[in-house]
Amino acid sequence: MLRTESKRKERILVFGAPKSGKTRTWASIVESNSPTKVYAQDTDYRAPQSLEHIPGWEDFVVLTQPSSWEELVEATDKALFAMEENDWLVFDMIGQAWSYVITYYIEQVMGKKPSQFFLDFKMGGGKGNPMAGAYGENWNIINSIYRDWIGKVLRCKGHVLAVCQSKKIDLEQDDTTTKKLFGPYGVKPDGQKDLGYQFDSVLLTGFGRSSSDYTITSVGDTNRVKVVEKPLHNFTIDYLVQQGGWKL
Repeated sequence: MLRTESKRKERILVFGAPKSGKTRTWASIVESNSPTKVYAQDTDYRAPQSLEHIPGWEDFVVLTQPSSWEELVEATDKALFAMEENDWLVFDMIGQAWSYVITYYIEQVMGKKPSQFFLDFKMGGGKGNPMAGAYGENWNIINSIYRDWIGKVLRCKGHVLAVCQSKKIDLEQDDTTTKKLFGPYGVKPDGQKDLGYQFDSVLLTGFGRSSSDYTITSVGDTNRVKVVEKPLHNFTIDYLVQQGGWKL
């Protein structure tokens, strides 16, 4: 039975290339037969396939598959209300939340689907980014809406594990802090710009010697020994137990 005696609430962000073992991280928690619940927000729509090898996984996982900002906020609020202190709140992929909130804003304010909004802007001879607005007004509002949501997530009474894709560092566009922290790895978490700084444990997945072998590297991990390309066979054992002091 997976358990911890620490008062620390996990705030884990796992990012990496496609098929680099990200979903396996939280699937291993389900597989550990912990009596706690996992509230999973599956915006990648692949969780059932990833969990199908675990007998009775439906008894441990409350799965939702939100496809819009409104659905994501609703699913998050329901999970936050229902979960206990030892439960897990999972987002796979959390980067999708940023796309959802942008779409929501454009539809609410501009009255159009994003594809039509951007097309009309270009067809009308527009240049630059139509979302910039006056002094970045649009982005300020979008970020405010997003931060209200992510703030609730990070304050939840249980544990949080989020996964997202990696995105190549842009040496011209990314700020100095991003390049300093993520530059040595060549990639950063894909999503809202502050995503990589909001979690206590920021972990990068990679590939081992074969396509079925995975590794994990600590980009940042508060008060824990960092690992570099540590073989990742089972996240629960290789990270939570060995690095985080959890017990099985």
